[in-house]
Amino acid sequence: MANKTACIANPDIVFEQLRNCPELQLLTEKVTRHYGLNVCAVTMLYEPTNSNVFVAKSGLDIESLPQEVSFASLCMGRDLPIILNDLRNDPGHKSNPLVKGDFKAGFYCGAPIRYAREVTGLSRIGAICVIDGNSRKKFSLGDADYLVSIADQVTEILRSIKAEVEYR
Repeated sequence: MANKTACIANPDIVFEQLRNCPELQLLTEKVTRHYGLNVCAVTMLYEPTNSNVFVAKSGLDIESLPQEVSFASLCMGRDLPIILNDLRNDPGHKSNPLVKGDFKAGFYCGAPIRYAREVTGLSRIGAICVIDGNSRKKFSLGDADYLVSIADQVTEILRSIKAEVEYR
């Protein structure tokens, strides 16, 4: 099965529907309560601007991030969630503007949003993530199982919205 990232056809229409989807917003709030964190976001790759767009979020005031800054981009090429327990001491991430800037991220966990395509196999088109200002040394893949199950729910919402857009 192919391992690749993909973008959505007609992203402006689909993204607008996703941004106005109360189910998606409720999922981000549910995730923040489950993990006891303030920030949860659903991001999607928006190829025209090479950015990751936040289509649903809780505890976050920005609308998008360039792919080279966004941790969600790291999730999109993976099958498993990515867990960055201590961003401030991670040589690969401590200079990221989200870590050293005003946002001051200390922990990130993201699960890829997988979307089956006809011939190309499994594509990742986004991620759902949780972020904390403090590191979380004991957060494991087992802890991320809940986030993976929510990512699967996001995929179903996306399929439903995409089908609705294509039907019009």
